[in-house]
Amino acid sequence: MGSDMMRGSEMRWLELHLLEDPEDAWMSPFDEIRSLREEVLLADKRIAKLEELLYRIPACPAHGEACIPHALLWVNQVRARGEV
Repeated sequence: MGSDMMRGSEMRWLELHLLEDPEDAWMSPFDEIRSLREEVLLADKRIAKLEELLYRIPACPAHGEACIPHALLWVNQVRARGEV
């Protein structure tokens, strides 16, 4: 290990002494996990809505349902006609 790298105990000391409340050092990983869970839940909801929309678009003649390139083309055509 190089002299410019800190050991785990030195990093822990910095975390404890640079934060206003030492308890924040213990809580921050949990807060991060909570935040990531919220992001995943929101992403899952968005994916579900997008998949619902995708299956409402008429099927691609060549590939069937859920063909993304066909769906994008269809949406652009509908927008161009002013239907959306």
